[in-house]
Amino acid sequence: MVALYHARTFNGIATPGRLIVGGAGVDVFFIISGYMMATIVKRPSFLFDRFWRIYPMWWIAVIPWLFLAPMDGKTLAVSLTLWPIYGGWVSPALLVGWTICFDIVFYLAIAVSMRTGAMPLIGIYFVLVAATLFIKDPILQFLGNPMFIDCLLGAALTKLPADKRLAVPVLLAAVILLAISPPWVASRDFAVHAPASAWRVVYWGIPATLLVYGCLCAEHKLAHRMWTPLVFLGTASYSIYLFHMMVYRELDLPWVVELGAAILVGIVMWWALERPLGAMKPRWKRRVLVPAE
Repeated sequence: MVALYHARTFNGIATPGRLIVGGAGVDVFFIISGYMMATIVKRPSFLFDRFWRIYPMWWIAVIPWLFLAPMDGKTLAVSLTLWPIYGGWVSPALLVGWTICFDIVFYLAIAVSMRTGAMPLIGIYFVLVAATLFIKDPILQFLGNPMFIDCLLGAALTKLPADKRLAVPVLLAAVILLAISPPWVASRDFAVHAPASAWRVVYWGIPATLLVYGCLCAEHKLAHRMWTPLVFLGTASYSIYLFHMMVYRELDLPWVVELGAAILVGIVMWWALERPLGAMKPRWKRRVLVPAE
């Protein structure tokens, strides 16, 4: 969805439908991230596992952009660390990294919650969200950004029973809500500024939650082998996400060709780099941490 959003159209004009379907892919990503982080078994190596999953491939993907994009100390810092606040919001040289900045904070919060429980952190977070209404401090606006609500909505889905009878109506509701949402929500700058990004949660976060929940309700159908190619694309999705913008930078072709090339390059990078890097990760002794009540 994100790769579709960034691809050029035949006439170079971004249609509202493409903006909505593609842009909402970020919200779907946050919903899935919240769901997965709430379901995986937490181990002492949780943060290291997340670090190994995110940073090595990110550094490989961002290196060319350090030479292609206008560079200063702040841009270099966020490009290497994925911490975006340096006196204000600073984007990494590879712009799609802005979403990973949010995910890194979410992972850190999960690591803390493994010791404290989730409810104290959720309470603190919503205090920060409320504070953004009155205080314009950049760090506060980042840590209290409503976009994290997407992750919490994904985690909340683990508490809902999947009912196959709800699959079609829930998916239909998600599509309708996305179809009637305004295209202006697609702006990345809009997403990174609190509290205005709450509108994105309303227009795209809620439909994205319904979309993921509908798929969970339909999982008995999605387990069919006809969906195997899409499952494989999901496996390679991080590499596709990181490298599709470089493909688009080098090509000036119809969006269908660009999208196909971006997916193909992402699959190659997954096979050549991401998969071997995953196999190289040091293995820790397995001991489950039980979150505090």
